[in-house]
Amino acid sequence: MITVDEWHGSLHEYNGKRWVGPPKTASSARRIHLPPFLVELLRQNLNTHPYEYVFTTESGTWLWRSTFARRILRPAADGNPDASDPAIRTRPGVFPEGVA
Repeated sequence: MITVDEWHGSLHEYNGKRWVGPPKTASSARRIHLPPFLVELLRQNLNTHPYEYVFTTESGTWLWRSTFARRILRPAADGNPDASDPAIRTRPGVFPEGVA
């Protein structure tokens, strides 16, 4: 489960600065249940990841939203069916067996 904290649950960006603070709306503070396969993948990542936050630059600083979207979100959602010789081949909308 991921908890979006009511006081520190959102990364804000403004005028070239980033900070963690309350989400935009009260309803954004919530708990999000994750499927077991994703919990295991996140656990493996965090066990080898020296930073407090999951999605960071190589030096551990927070990613800008545009950088996150370009480097993490879009590749995860779109897959890489057209990439030549990727380390891991992924396809859009494909879930591990038993997860839907």
